[in-house]
Amino acid sequence: MCNHYEVPYEFRELPRDLEWRGPRKLRGGDAYPSWPGGKDRPAPILRRAQGEIIVEEICWGIPLATGTTTKPVTNIRNLSSPFWRGTLAKADFRCMVPAIRFAEWTPEPDPETGRKREAWFSMVDDQPFMFAGAWRPTDFGPRFAFLTCAPNDLVRPIHAKAMPVILHEEQYKPWLDGEPVEQFQTCFPTQLMRIAA
Repeated sequence: MCNHYEVPYEFRELPRDLEWRGPRKLRGGDAYPSWPGGKDRPAPILRRAQGEIIVEEICWGIPLATGTTTKPVTNIRNLSSPFWRGTLAKADFRCMVPAIRFAEWTPEPDPETGRKREAWFSMVDDQPFMFAGAWRPTDFGPRFAFLTCAPNDLVRPIHAKAMPVILHEEQYKPWLDGEPVEQFQTCFPTQLMRIAA
């Protein structure tokens, strides 16, 4: 994905078996850029901590090397990578990232401006949703990234490489419980999404 998404002002209710601690309203409406551009603007995630699900704000983009901020990773594509294998295997490092829309750059420039533009994707009902994510402690504090998958038919014409994994509500608990990652790495149904702008 193009490393741009917008946080909702509030969440939908989570399933009953996912009681969680923290605000149901957020400092929403912000569009988060890729890290380090967004390093001073932490974004909310939901994760397990001592048996509870908590909301906290941490930065998006995980540095690949110790002690450096160069080339942070915002998307998790290769599940066999040693960099991700251990993190994704641990339920404590799973998280969910609330969003209301995300963007991809159009493949062709706008004929009027000569520049590529962002195409934004949302749910057909414009409701907030959750990305599947993982977080890690780093030299710069905790950081998170999204799991990605092959794009669905709506996203593919804009961005053929990948799209973020969007969780169905019944997948929230299994994702946070640490069930095998491969079962989640599928694209969200095209008919439930729309191009928002």
